Order: sequence, then C-alpha cells, then structure tokens
Amino acid sequence: MPVKKLMDFLNANDVRYVKISHSPAFTAQQIAASAHISGKVLAKTVMVKINGEMAMAVLPASYQVDFDMLKESTGATNVELAREQEFKDVFPESDIGAMPPFGSLYNIPVYVAASMVGDKEIAFNAGSHTELLKMSYQDFERLVNPKVARFALMEAGAHGRTAAREDVMSAMKAAVIFTGTGPILILTTYPSVKEPGFIEKLKAKGIRKFIAREVSLDLVKAKYGAQFDVITNDVKQEDDLRVLDYNGHNVFYNFSFGDMGEPFRYEQ
Repeated sequence: MPVKKLMDFLNANDVRYVKISHSPAFTAQQIAASAHISGKVLAKTVMVKINGEMAMAVLPASYQVDFDMLKESTGATNVELAREQEFKDVFPESDIGAMPPFGSLYNIPVYVAASMVGDKEIAFNAGSHTELLKMSYQDFERLVNPKVARFALMEAGAHGRTAAREDVMSAMKAAVIFTGTGPILILTTYPSVKEPGFIEKLKAKGIRKFIAREVSLDLVKAKYGAQFDVITNDVKQEDDLRVLDYNGHNVFYNFSFGDMGEPFRYEQ
C-alpha cells in the first residue's frame, strides 16, 4: 500500500495520480518491465549525503548517479552514497529501497536529474516493491520544488544499453536551426531548444544567432533512414547535441514550414 503520508499530501493538494500494481520487483529496470512502463518515465530515488547531510537524488530508472557530476553541480566538497542504516528509520512507512521521491515530506532536499525536467509524467515507488504512483511531472515539481542538477549517466551492460537507447529515443528531439550560413538539422537530448545548455552547445559550434523550429522525430527518421540510425546510435548520454545534416539546401527542401513548430529566436 502506498505511504499514507504521501497519499494524504497528494489528496490535500488535489493531485491526480494513478496507482500501478505489479509483481514484486526490486531493481528499477525490473520494476519498469513488471509495470510495463518506460524507464524514462520511471524515476528511482537514490539516497546520498552531500557535505554530510542526507539528500535524495532522483533520476530515470536506467541511469546511474555520477557522484563527481553531482559534486560539481551542487558545489559540494563531499558527495557519497548513504548507507541503508543511516536512513531506514527516516521512512518508517516505506520498504527499504522503495521510498517515494518526496523529500519535502521528510525535510530532505531533493535533486532531480536535468534529463527529467520537462517530462509529461513521472512514476515512482510509493513505499512498497509492488506498487507505483504515476502523476504529472509538473505536479511533482510544484509540490517537491526539487533542485535541478546534472548527475545522471546511462548504466553500462547490454541490457542497460538497450534500455538506455530506448530512453534516449524517447527524450530525443529534432530541430531545424536557421543560421547565417543556412539551415542545419540537429538531434538533441536536451529537453528544449530554449535550454541554456543547448544554446551553449550551439555557441561552441560558432552559432550565436539563430532561429530554431522543432520537427517531428518520426518524420526525420523517415527522411534520413540509415543516416539517422548512425547518429542516434552514437548519442550516449543526456545533454547531447548532434548535427544530422549540414547541407542547407537538403534541410530547407526536406521540410515544409508546416512540418515545423513555433520558432524560437536567439541572439547574443
């Protein structure tokens, strides 16, 4: 049964959620498979200590915490994995390893992986190894007010790589970038072309003034076939950006203006 403290909190805030029951599962990947949901939607909660203080790191199921990245993102001098005996009494209603990512209920700060920001939904353990809750990410963000940080890396191993590629594809976006030398077509795992990190990546390529318009990933895949597969197979982690087509003539005539989303303009 989901944690009563959490359920009362969600109900008091008029949050819509869905309960998902599944067979007993203990790893994030097992849970995703048992509950038949994407590892990108399923979040796992990892208890860490940042400068000696307990904190929650929330990230996609098929990713792992990079402690060096978390240390850099938080500006901490020390970041380490918390031991079970250090936090098990903090969550008396929860099975060990099934704590919901609502640190705000326990006065514990929450850090969420940047790759999850902008997702439509989030699913998570709700106190047991047989039940999940799924709700809108927007509601989760509003209630928890997590700190966004970059610390999630894809897990290694054949199964991890397969699941990770599925997650990359679910997060992937395509956009036509109109530049001073003509349009280019890019693929990115940034959640938005408005993301500061995305803009910095373009600046690193010498693009400091542009108009970006997203296009359907399915349409891009249909038009570029094997070239699309080669590029996407090379995308290895979050916050990536790859140019699929530098040929402005091809890009311009491969997509009609009706294929493109609303323009985002940037000028330094």
